[in-house]
Amino acid sequence: MPFAWTLFALFWSGAVAVHSNNLVARVFANIFIWSLLIVPSTALLVFADWSFGFASAFLTWGLAVGQLVEKTFGLQWIFAVIIATIVTIESGIVMFASGFSGLAHTNNGLQEVLENVREGHEDAPLMER
Repeated sequence: MPFAWTLFALFWSGAVAVHSNNLVARVFANIFIWSLLIVPSTALLVFADWSFGFASAFLTWGLAVGQLVEKTFGLQWIFAVIIATIVTIESGIVMFASGFSGLAHTNNGLQEVLENVREGHEDAPLMER
C-alpha cells in the first residue's frame, strides 16, 4: 500500500504543482493516467505482488468516483474505471494463481519439517552440523 499511495501522491501533487487547468495539462493527465495501469500490471507480472495491485485498483476506483463527482462528462473517470477494472481482475488472477502454487509449496515444506522432527534433527540454515 505505501508504494501505491506514493505513486498516486506523486501524480496528484504533480497535477497540483503545474496548475492543471488548461487544455495541455488535461491532455497530459489523460495520457499519464494510463501509467496507473502500466505500473501495477508490471508489478503483477514481474513480482506477482497482488497486494500492490489491489491497493492500486482501490485508489484508482477512488479516482474514478472523485472525477465522476467533479465532471459528469470527462475522459479521466472513464479511463479510471477501465484501468481499475483491469487491475482488479489481474490482481485477482495473480492472487489465486500464487495462492494455489503457494499452498502446494507450503504443504511440501511442512512435510519436510515434520520428517526432520520425526528423525530427531532440525535443519538450521545458518549453522553448520
